[in-house]
Amino acid sequence: MRVGKKELLSQLLLRTGLANVARWIHRDQMVIFNYHRLRRDERSGFTEFDSATFGPTQDQFHGHMKWLKSNSQVLSEAELLESVRTGRKLPPRSVMVTFDDGYSDNADLAVPILKDLGVPALLFIPTGAIEQRQLGWWDLTAFVIKKTPLQTLQFRGESFDLGPAQDPRRAEVISRLHRMMKLQPHSRTEKLVAELSTACRVALPDSEKSSQELMTWAQIREATGSGISIGSHTHTHRVLATLDLEDQRQELVISKAILEEKLGQTIHSIAYPVGGYEHFHRETLGLAQSAGYELGFSYHTGVNSTESLNRFDIRRISAPDSIPLFSSSLALPKLYSQRRCDQVAPAAYPLAHQPTVLSAPAETVQ
Repeated sequence: MRVGKKELLSQLLLRTGLANVARWIHRDQMVIFNYHRLRRDERSGFTEFDSATFGPTQDQFHGHMKWLKSNSQVLSEAELLESVRTGRKLPPRSVMVTFDDGYSDNADLAVPILKDLGVPALLFIPTGAIEQRQLGWWDLTAFVIKKTPLQTLQFRGESFDLGPAQDPRRAEVISRLHRMMKLQPHSRTEKLVAELSTACRVALPDSEKSSQELMTWAQIREATGSGISIGSHTHTHRVLATLDLEDQRQELVISKAILEEKLGQTIHSIAYPVGGYEHFHRETLGLAQSAGYELGFSYHTGVNSTESLNRFDIRRISAPDSIPLFSSSLALPKLYSQRRCDQVAPAAYPLAHQPTVLSAPAETVQ
């Protein structure tokens, strides 16, 4: 297997102890590692759904958490909230651990490790998926493309070359369709998955099959405590920048209300679906505040300064699998993490039914 330059550099940093030195130099940068799914082991990489959601194995994740506990100050949601509320500076070498989407392996593989090691984490739950026992559009899109007997797909005026089953071209087509869902107005994509299912001649998975991939409310309740908190990932996981402001507000409010009813506790945090700066608007930050959230998290957007934290744009990065790369993401975060773009998206099209919205609070804007 070819080893990239960053992997070689990370191995050198880890072997020589320079990773810890570099981490101390960058101690005023808070790194937040985000995960979606874990693999049980190296042999369990195949999925009928979206392969891109899978990250490290359970053993690799255990190594990540041990490394963080020994080399960083792992914050809980409560500790971050205290800093935001009081203005107290975050401790040096602060890190956080988050999970998105409420997959069942979070409960089966990740939570036991977190509790055993005493590592706090924040799990972001899309309430619609849990309530309806239905996987998200990204998983359903991947399922249909992987299962179709067609080798060429005619869909919405475009021709997609799929090749035979398990051909790498299918992964490229899945990525193209995902980009459509992420960037086009929801009015153009709300029926895309159903239309794709018909065009591919593949029935969507039933709720029983989908349910196996998702946490239950009982698992979510059981996960809480010992520093593990629950946040919102909206209700339907629609990309907020593709919605008008009223629909965005509904996504934020409904999810928060359901979580608070089911869990009997106040929900303080939200992670914007997909989370890049092209996936939510500046107005979204004000909507999050007016909906009662105190913290808002983006994704693939870089690292945070412990001295100047935008509480409605708290940046997160993806966690690499290997320990050398993982440790280097802490040591040299600006080198090992890349931001998707530099600005929150403006409104992509005229916004309808605009509610009264607080703009992002001045004290939170960098």
